[in-house]
Formats: sequence, structure tokens, C-alpha cells
Amino acid sequence: MSAPIELFLYQRADAAWAEVIRPWLEQGQGRLGRRYVVVATRGQAHGLKQRCMTEGIPLLGVEFLTPGLARQKWRPVIGIERAPEGEPMRPAIGRELLLLGLRRAPT
Repeated sequence: MSAPIELFLYQRADAAWAEVIRPWLEQGQGRLGRRYVVVATRGQAHGLKQRCMTEGIPLLGVEFLTPGLARQKWRPVIGIERAPEGEPMRPAIGRELLLLGLRRAPT
């Protein structure tokens, strides 16, 4: 059985950190397993990792991905290896995430 997948959308990084990211990372402390955080840019990923280090939050098993890296990693999982004959591979992370069973968290 796969773990639940949730999508949280925030406009302010501090609100996202306090309400979702930090509690979620703390909840997983001491457990081995793979968990993912998808952020818009590599800079945001770096900033979150640095904040975790500053606040002493371990990141064992946590992988920070941009949408492009998530697409590369998850396409084979959902059976989208390549584009249909004669069509370019289009960025469709939203559709791919929906295929993984992603649901939007209530606001």
C-alpha cells in the first residue's frame, strides 16, 4: 500500500514552514523511508535544507525535488516512459501527480 500524497500550496515560505514543512519533517524523525518535498526552484530546496540544518532537523530519507526532477523520477513509476510516436514530451507534472493519486489539502 502506498503512502498518502498531499499537495500544499502556500504563498509565504514562513507560513509553509511553520504549518506544514517543519511539522511533517519532525513527524518522520527516527523512521527510515523515502519522502519527497517538491519545490519550485533549487534555491528554495537549498534554503529549506539550510533551515533544517540551522534548526537541527534531520533529513535522512528526505529528498528535495524541483518539478523537473520529480517528473524524471516519477514518470517511469506511473508508466510514462516516453512520449507517443512523433510527439514531444510535454511538461505535465500536474497530470502526472494526479495519476499518482495526489489530492489538494484543504485550506
